This record gives sequence, C-alpha cells and structure tokens, in this order.
Amino acid sequence: MNLNNKTFKREYAGAMFIVLMYLVLYDKTEMVELVIWPFLSFIATSAGLHIYDKTTSRANPQQQQSNGESN
Repeated sequence: MNLNNKTFKREYAGAMFIVLMYLVLYDKTEMVELVIWPFLSFIATSAGLHIYDKTTSRANPQQQQSNGESN
C-alpha cells in the first residue's frame, strides 16, 4: 500500500463517527446538535466519493486495458 497517494477519507469519516457515537452515549446533546450536520455531510460525501471512484471506468486503467486485449 502506497501511503503517498492515500487520502484517508474513510479513516477520517470513521473517526468522526466514533466521536459522534461518544457524544450520543454520554448524553452531550448540545454538542451533538452542533456537529451532526458537518460530520454526517463529510461521512456521506466520503462514502459516496469512494463508491463513485471504485465504480468508474477510470478507477483501474490497467484492468480496463487487459479486458480490452482479451476480447
């Protein structure tokens, strides 16, 4: 795994989710109201971008090229 090209989107989203669950479990409702929209927006966006990147044809050009040669 090459860490130079890694963006850590999923790791940040996971950390934000853990913080959100901590706030909910320890009944810090004022803080939850403050951070819920930015956190959930980032988590949903990072998940969506990850899925989009994995499903587009440009995600793995070597695989596309080998599939074209085998046909």
